[in-house]
Amino acid sequence: SYASSHLQEKKAAERMFNAFKDNFDMKYTHEIKYVEAASDSCFIHATASYDNTRLGHTALCNDDEDPSTAGLRCAKTLKEEISSNAVVDRFAADQLMIYIALAGKGSFTTSEIRKHVPTNASVIEQFLPVKFTIENNRISCQKL
Repeated sequence: SYASSHLQEKKAAERMFNAFKDNFDMKYTHEIKYVEAASDSCFIHATASYDNTRLGHTALCNDDEDPSTAGLRCAKTLKEEISSNAVVDRFAADQLMIYIALAGKGSFTTSEIRKHVPTNASVIEQFLPVKFTIENNRISCQKL
């Protein structure tokens, strides 16, 4: 977890990490850092690494939020990603679509189809000779 050096006295990074740790029961390594920043803010990032993929989540601490809430949110969301058995997290799915389109074919499973996915499919299909299929959290692309 990272926080502005202005938040070191309040132990914001430690509170964020402790909330994460208390709600995430898998093996992990961690780093707590305070850095010079233009604003008083903090965030926590966690990644689950596997042989062929990585799933991750970053939680930003809102101005009026206790840092422990961001730590809890990070743990909860990463656990959801892991339990989904997806190979791509919900926030990366739309960003990877262009690469399978450029390859001319491909598919992957994501934990959730967010609004950006059908929008991206529509835009990409206007520029490249491909067709996307989105079904049961699986995004597939075929060359036309």
